[in-house]
Amino acid sequence: METINDNTLVDWLYNRFVESVRNEDHRKLFIYEDVLHQINNLLPTGRKYSAMKRRAKTHLKEILKASKSGALKKLHYTGQEFVADFNRTIAAYEKELRNTNFDEDTINYLVSQKKETYGND
Repeated sequence: METINDNTLVDWLYNRFVESVRNEDHRKLFIYEDVLHQINNLLPTGRKYSAMKRRAKTHLKEILKASKSGALKKLHYTGQEFVADFNRTIAAYEKELRNTNFDEDTINYLVSQKKETYGND
């Protein structure tokens, strides 16, 4: 029997949670969090679903930690959506720097700093 190693469903649910936080849609926010809890609690134990349950538990810990610290809006997407969001943010930041007429060396330095500290600002 084939094991389920694909965490795309769990990542998709987590990303929809993050999107709901950003859009301040509290109804959907609780639905996605609840589905993550259900995945963690209701899936049978065993090797087939262990990776999915572990991933759901990790995301739930991130949500709880961010909720307790009041930093829910600082949560980031995971997987391909993270890469797309990261690239979009960095491109917008670089464009903003170019519009303010910084020289090329300064732009490169500030963009590299933004990449290193992404998520902590």
